[in-house]
Amino acid sequence: MDISAVVVSYNSEKFLGQNLDSLFQQTVPFQRVVVVDNASRDGSRAVLGSYAGLQALLLPVNIGYAAAANRGIRGTDSELVRVANADIFLDAEFNRRALEFFTDHPQAGLLSPLLLRFDLEKRIFD
Repeated sequence: MDISAVVVSYNSEKFLGQNLDSLFQQTVPFQRVVVVDNASRDGSRAVLGSYAGLQALLLPVNIGYAAAANRGIRGTDSELVRVANADIFLDAEFNRRALEFFTDHPQAGLLSPLLLRFDLEKRIFD
């Protein structure tokens, strides 16, 4: 079983580097990382250029979140796809835990991890 990541980005320069760092620092790597940029007007596209192994889909117009996510998903061929905004930062063990969950629960079709506000100084551990 493998997993890819799709990030939908729009004017996400402030968060995109930390997001991508968290994707590329997984203990179990993503098969593919796809960022769909919805015609950002900030420095988001420049951030994308500094990540080797990243597939960037640079859209000329903002087509909305769902349509951009679907384009990104079509750019993968993994059994599992993680889709999220650019302001999501993953724990390094996310992929390992997600793959373990789907291996143990083959009937599951969706996993929603615990989401924490990054602007708070406390962390919650399971």
